[in-house]
Amino acid sequence: MSVLSYEGTSTAGTIGVYQVDKITISGRPYEESYEEASIPRTSERLPTIQEFLKASLHRLGIAPLLIEIKYADGLGLYAMVWLPHNAHHALESWMEILNRIQHIEFPIFVRWTGDTDVSPEILGTYIGKALAKMDVFLATEKKFDIVEILHNEWLRL
Repeated sequence: MSVLSYEGTSTAGTIGVYQVDKITISGRPYEESYEEASIPRTSERLPTIQEFLKASLHRLGIAPLLIEIKYADGLGLYAMVWLPHNAHHALESWMEILNRIQHIEFPIFVRWTGDTDVSPEILGTYIGKALAKMDVFLATEKKFDIVEILHNEWLRL
C-alpha cells in the first residue's frame, strides 16, 4: 500500500491527513472495489479513505457523523468513526463493521456521541474482541511488571 500525505483540518486544527494512493483489497486493485462501493466517479482520481469507508458503512446501514483518518506510532494508519449513538449501539455497530468489512487493511475504531450505557466490564469485553479481530495488541506508554502488581494485590488481601 502506498500512502500520499497531505495537509487537512480536523476538530483539533490543522493536522497531517493520509489518503491511500493504491491499495489491494481482497486481491483486487482498489479501483475495482471503488466502483463496487457505488461512489459517483466524477474524475479519474481514486476516492479518499473516508469516501470509501463511508460508502462501505452506508451499505451496512450505518451513518457515521464523521470519519477521521489518523496516524499513531506503533499502530500506523487507522480510522476513527464517530457514531450518533449510545455506547451499546455504537459497540454493536463496531462489531458489525469489523465482521463485515474485513478487507480494510487498517484498524477501525468507533466513538459515540450519546451516553455510556454499558458497564466497564462489558466495554472491556467489546474492546478486547475488537482488538483481536483487528490484530491490534494493547500497549502502554510506561512499562510495568504485571507479576509484581498481582503479587502486591494478593498481599493486600
